Amino acid sequence: MTLSTPSTSVYASNGCFLVDQEILCYTGGAPSVGTTAFTITRGQGGTLAQSHANGATLSSIGTAGMYVKCNGVNQSFINVYFTPTWTAYSSSFPGQNCSGYSTTFPWAFLNGPTGQVYKVALIQFRQAPNMNSPSAANQVPVSVGNAPYTWGATKALAGAGAGVTTGPNTSTNNAVAIFSGTSGQLADSTKPIAGLGAGVTTGPTTGTTVDHIVTYTGGNGQTKDSGITIQAVTPMVGTTPSIGGSALTAGQCASGTVGVANATTTMAVVVSPTTYPGDGMAWRGYVSAAGTVTVKVCAEIAGTPAASTYNVRVIQ
Repeated sequence: MTLSTPSTSVYASNGCFLVDQEILCYTGGAPSVGTTAFTITRGQGGTLAQSHANGATLSSIGTAGMYVKCNGVNQSFINVYFTPTWTAYSSSFPGQNCSGYSTTFPWAFLNGPTGQVYKVALIQFRQAPNMNSPSAANQVPVSVGNAPYTWGATKALAGAGAGVTTGPNTSTNNAVAIFSGTSGQLADSTKPIAGLGAGVTTGPTTGTTVDHIVTYTGGNGQTKDSGITIQAVTPMVGTTPSIGGSALTAGQCASGTVGVANATTTMAVVVSPTTYPGDGMAWRGYVSAAGTVTVKVCAEIAGTPAASTYNVRVIQ
């Protein structure tokens, strides 16, 4: 790329320009007075590389990044390009990590011409397209900052209930854990794993078969071999037809479906593309009807997602 630089221009050693609708960035030295040839990277900031007429006007732009930060942890980073006209940028971040905490939005100015003033008009939050809202069935209650639920701690659901199983601060090595009541709280039984101590479930030492289901012998907690073989579990997986390949505006989505036997709308879906669709694209899947999974590829900024099939796995 060759450009004519006015004698009054002052540029950073690394920076970006806007030519027509394309953002181009350069590195390795600032453009100097006069006509300068240098190396650039095309199609930055979610724009598409395109041809330009000789003598096309370019505008210098500033580059920066906005962090989403809560409880002292950066949850997301958004690249922002300050152009001569107002421009919208979007990015997702895990808002659930900031529940109950004060959230800040620090800015880091990266580079751009000196003497410029850059302004942010609005920061807006909304639920990502096609994402299901949390419900009582899939939420885990976690208190803010206080033991035993400290920030960043991982807690598992207690069985099929909505409570979080917790235990004592001290315990006996190799002892069996028991419930302390009806709240799901665990206690130390002080009973070793082996033996017939009260409250310890035991089973036969001989006469069992691999893959047989275990059942109780009566009301005392003793177990036995039921003689029934557990059935093989068939993974609920599938692959969509090709999705993408056409230009999308910001917020617009392309979609495809795949049949997955036994999938229901209460189940979760994990999606992975066979070909990376490109920066600025987000993909997600959900069970849209019994036996059918829908995958959507959405543009966070205008662009064309690479055509790709998507592998899906439904989780019960």
